Amino acid sequence: MSKNKIKIQVGDKFKLIEFDRNQSFQQLIQAISNQTNMKNIRFLQYIDDEKDWIHMTSDIELKEAFDSFGGEYLTIKFQGELAEKIQEQPKSTEEISITIIPINEDSKLELKRGQQKQFRWLISNQGTENIEGDVAFTFVGGDKLSKQEQIHVEKLSPKEPIEISVNVEAPQKTGRFISFWRIKIAGESYGNKGWIDLTVK
Repeated sequence: MSKNKIKIQVGDKFKLIEFDRNQSFQQLIQAISNQTNMKNIRFLQYIDDEKDWIHMTSDIELKEAFDSFGGEYLTIKFQGELAEKIQEQPKSTEEISITIIPINEDSKLELKRGQQKQFRWLISNQGTENIEGDVAFTFVGGDKLSKQEQIHVEKLSPKEPIEISVNVEAPQKTGRFISFWRIKIAGESYGNKGWIDLTVK
């Protein structure tokens, strides 16, 4: 089995556990519950490679968490007030799961210096409730390749993907540039990252 060490933040203290990265999100919930004696855990956050706390609610997001962390431990926390935040924005008691897929197929672009091109994604709400309010597709790190940093999303309806586009402008120098984007709800990050992998010739 592929064991990884997970550091669980409980208040101002930490617990260290071993977890098989091939196990499911629900099995991770159970492992944390067993180690902390906490029940009814539904929402977790982990620190990604850009030091942001990211919500994790599914097997796909758990895999991304293991793939993205660069430290010795994957650090995870859960907070009592977290469920309240999610219930307030959007108004739903459900877990939030968002999927971002590049329409450009492989997230890669090849442009000349100063050339402009529109890059597009499909954003899908995998839950059963509308997500609306303070929702935005947001630049979260890497190389700044667009004058746009945040695109407001009026509503994400269940199982009805919407298209979001970003106007990319290639830098005035050659090389490889990567820009990361994410859905944010009331300032909190959800779902997998969208990215632009740009080569300038």
